[in-house]
Amino acid sequence: SESGADILITLGDQPLKWFSSHFGTKSLLSAYGKGPNEYGRLHPIPEKIGGRIMKLLPLVHPRQADRLGSHSPDWYKLHKHWFDNVAPTLLQNGMM
Repeated sequence: SESGADILITLGDQPLKWFSSHFGTKSLLSAYGKGPNEYGRLHPIPEKIGGRIMKLLPLVHPRQADRLGSHSPDWYKLHKHWFDNVAPTLLQNGMM
């Protein structure tokens, strides 16, 4: 069955790389921006998915977001900033 979701969320570079090979998006998370004014924003997906127009929300892998095992302190800080400041208003503001 179809989810009906309008937003596709990728977690880390591997899922994003796979997705980009099929739908024409950027293949690396860092290509969407590594600053607090860029990370965690909605991006248009150039191709329709199942006949639908959707948006992409590329985020870090949970390992980065929760400082599990090998992780980058920079990505952790960026995700924390996003979680605290951007995520609560992401859909309200229609951020792109």
